[in-house]
Amino acid sequence: MQHWHRGHTFWLICTLGIVAGITAILWDAHTLELALRSCVRLTARSSLALFLLTFCSSALHTLWPSALTQTLLRYRRQLGLSFATSHLIHACLFIQLGLLNPVLGKEVFAAPMLILGGSGYLMIALLAATSNEAAIRMLGGALWKRLHTFGVYWLWLLFVLTVGKRLAQGPLYSAMLAALLIGLVLRLWGQRQLRARIAAAAS
Repeated sequence: MQHWHRGHTFWLICTLGIVAGITAILWDAHTLELALRSCVRLTARSSLALFLLTFCSSALHTLWPSALTQTLLRYRRQLGLSFATSHLIHACLFIQLGLLNPVLGKEVFAAPMLILGGSGYLMIALLAATSNEAAIRMLGGALWKRLHTFGVYWLWLLFVLTVGKRLAQGPLYSAMLAALLIGLVLRLWGQRQLRARIAAAAS
């Protein structure tokens, strides 16, 4: 029960931090469109950071065990829920921006965006809804693990596609793509190291 409360406090802190950032932008903005653009960028970056921490937490603790990586692993579920919250806020802001700006709206509401973006948000909703012990018992550990493994790799791919098509917009997107690729390498490396340790312990 204590861990449950700590986990929800962790999620609440992340959510309040994002809301505080959005509030500060709206307070200081000259126009609503500029404010929405800044808020969309803020939530895109917070979502990516939270996703990568969730994606890599187990690998980081396997490769570099410490109090910090143990904390990340302990609160991995809450990191994932914080990512889901951040990206839901991002979607709401992005839709509002598309409604406000007809030119951008053509991109926001285009079929490819709706299909790819919609699949991502459906996956986020499914992962968030099953991030609890009751879902693990209902689905069974093996099926639950396959679902979440497929889900996070699908989201990783969508992030790569989204960031990749914006590389020409500035070096920040190159850094974001590099972070995604490094995250994948760390995750695969961590899994390999863990399998090697299990095999060595069993021999």
